[in-house]
Amino acid sequence: MGLFFGLQELYTVDGSLIAKQMLNIKKQWAMNSELSNVFIIEGERDACRSLSTTLEAAGFYTQIYASGEEFLESFDPEQQLCGQGCCVLIDVLLPGMTGLELQASLKANQINLPCVFITSKSDIFQCVQAMKAGAVDVLEMPCPEPNLLHSVTEALTRHEQEQQDNRECQRITERLATLTRRERQILGQLVDVNNGSTVSSEQIADRLFISRRTVEHHRAAIKKKLHARSLLELVDMVRIGGFRV
Repeated sequence: MGLFFGLQELYTVDGSLIAKQMLNIKKQWAMNSELSNVFIIEGERDACRSLSTTLEAAGFYTQIYASGEEFLESFDPEQQLCGQGCCVLIDVLLPGMTGLELQASLKANQINLPCVFITSKSDIFQCVQAMKAGAVDVLEMPCPEPNLLHSVTEALTRHEQEQQDNRECQRITERLATLTRRERQILGQLVDVNNGSTVSSEQIADRLFISRRTVEHHRAAIKKKLHARSLLELVDMVRIGGFRV
């Protein structure tokens, strides 16, 4: 599921690196490199190259941009987010559009990319604003390599999980769409969407003026179509798929 493994002991107070764990992280990322993509948006060319070199040495694939405008102009969500874990590494003080403005623009355009901010100055206000808007982390440069990898890994793990959740939601929605009108009616009676509780077949039969056997037949068909092994799974599917009768 996640791409973030065993980093708890990676740091000491002064940010020093534990070489053995660092090697393990690089190996783990090498196995997932085709799935990871870090977009670096940094106005200073040397800093941008340094970040890219560090991340690619750890197994990440990077793409670099000199400004937020350049990134937005060239970014294609359908092509660049397809099947990949992605995140954005953004300089707070970009030329032109600021890092916070870029973050807001991504959100406004429903581009759900986890953001890690970097800054050469400790601007508490901007750091707080970035975190409030959902940033994974704000790093002060120069940043120790393990801290950078930790934050980027966390961002990629978050994006990977979001993509898995979205795919699962899509699968459930598609399965729900295969239900007949009567099956949707039975499912709506079977599962209380508001509190996640279930109703017995006898109660449903009484409410719909049909036999219990008919209800049981539809329940079996619903579970088969939704690939649900239990009532608890049905409750989860109704919640995740946003089911409405």
